[in-house]
Amino acid sequence: MNNRMNNRMNNRMNIDTPILVITTHGVWREENPHFTMPVNMNLMRASSTGAPNYLYDKIPGSLAKLVKEKRKTTRTSKSLIKSLQRELISIDKTGCCSALSCAASLNAETAIAQVKNANKEETDEEEKKDQHNFISSHAYNLVIKRMGENMVNKSYEIHKHDDSGIKQDNRMMLYINGKTPIDILTTWQNDVLQSTPADNVKMRNRDVIDTTLENILDILFDKYHIDNIIIIDLSCNLTEPIIDTERNKRQFIRNINQTLNPNNGTIESSSLSSGGKTRFKKENEITKLENN
Repeated sequence: MNNRMNNRMNNRMNIDTPILVITTHGVWREENPHFTMPVNMNLMRASSTGAPNYLYDKIPGSLAKLVKEKRKTTRTSKSLIKSLQRELISIDKTGCCSALSCAASLNAETAIAQVKNANKEETDEEEKKDQHNFISSHAYNLVIKRMGENMVNKSYEIHKHDDSGIKQDNRMMLYINGKTPIDILTTWQNDVLQSTPADNVKMRNRDVIDTTLENILDILFDKYHIDNIIIIDLSCNLTEPIIDTERNKRQFIRNINQTLNPNNGTIESSSLSSGGKTRFKKENEITKLENN
């Protein structure tokens, strides 16, 4: 291993470590091969493996300010991550975020409150199971991976009918300290960034944009020269095993958790389902996100 690789591997997270916020759809697919980590990553997941995420609509728009405020009030990456975790959980549960001086009222219709209320009247058993899994999920648990380690690959997608132009929704926003946030996900809303008219035509003709965690990390390293990244993943953590049975779903979830945390084989309950209505199934040919 050369000196450059050694230096990269010895780099540590600090208060200026870039933060990537993901608000697209997400799913773990058994067909995706594992890969070797090209960077050091702290991955903060909004829900447990197998559970959907009912994203509280105020979170995406608040994150830019939240990240900026937390960089000012914390001194290490560890304290930054813990503080972000506490705030995100609080917003989900109460609608109140102390760093943003939100109203102290606990009566906000937050994600957890809305799902609990909907679950009482839900008749679709798969949807009811998804809602229960979300409510009981371990929110914003942390996965730490170092460069060169083995990682299971997650799929992310955005559907054309969801690309409504809301600034931070269905996006992958990169926050680099001192710089304007960067939308690294090329979509229909920013197709003017495509290099040629032909690329623009291809983008307009797509119904779904699909990428993976491996591809995202390669973009961060190759294009933005990032060795260390903190990821706030607000997408679902649904699963798609090759053979779609309850037993295979449970085994697939165990396998994912074993890779995410090889020290003890699991980081949360492995009894979650693969999701129901909240999963957006592909109806058209999927095209990988271009690394440009």
